[in-house]
Amino acid sequence: MTGPGSPRHDDRRRLVHLMPTHPGAVDTIVLEPLLFLANCAFAACLLPYLSTAAVRWERPPSRLFERAAAEGRPLIYYTWHAYTWLSVAAFREFPCWAVPAILAHDGWRSRLNQRAYAWFGFPVWVYGRHSQVRPKKQIANALVDQGGHLALAADSGGPYGRVKKGLLDIAQASGSLLVPLTFRGRRVIRLRRPVTHYIPLPFCSLVVHDGEPLDAQRVSIGQCQEAMDRLEQEHRGAP
Repeated sequence: MTGPGSPRHDDRRRLVHLMPTHPGAVDTIVLEPLLFLANCAFAACLLPYLSTAAVRWERPPSRLFERAAAEGRPLIYYTWHAYTWLSVAAFREFPCWAVPAILAHDGWRSRLNQRAYAWFGFPVWVYGRHSQVRPKKQIANALVDQGGHLALAADSGGPYGRVKKGLLDIAQASGSLLVPLTFRGRRVIRLRRPVTHYIPLPFCSLVVHDGEPLDAQRVSIGQCQEAMDRLEQEHRGAP
């Protein structure tokens, strides 16, 4: 049984609305079909590289799963917004129980690709922007109540390349371990406008570099930033 405040699931239970939604007639009749087509187009863009990419983690991610299980804590993988498309391929081959959730919001721009990610097997947690419960609390509650793990861009919305306080707030409220990630690869192009994105091409090869998990209860924003900067510096120029 679910109450009025329970998360709502659709798209084979992978798309999870953290707060109740109340779509109107215009949204249901007009916007919903257009958003479905937009998600189909986005999925068509992802498919060529997701189906051909060769991904290798520098260190086996199983050690992260084992530590999370041993301590009974969720993992929050964090990276830069520029690496968003690369991170999708990095998690695709995880066991289904280990695939981290991707964050989205209930605005129409975010809804342009939410279903596409769910179709490719990713849990998508949709937070309500106008709820009385703040987004950070919605997300932290989901980690505690639903379990699982999370992947997010630590600098989403800018300033880019700087870890934002929301990352640590969510991690501390949920008792999570923070795992910094960076990526290197071949057949990847860099787009600089309007903001930097690394776009993987079909048959690309990616290497995922991860840092040691950080205990959110014992680190500062500065230490989270240092972990990312150090990881980037160590693997600068790596293939």
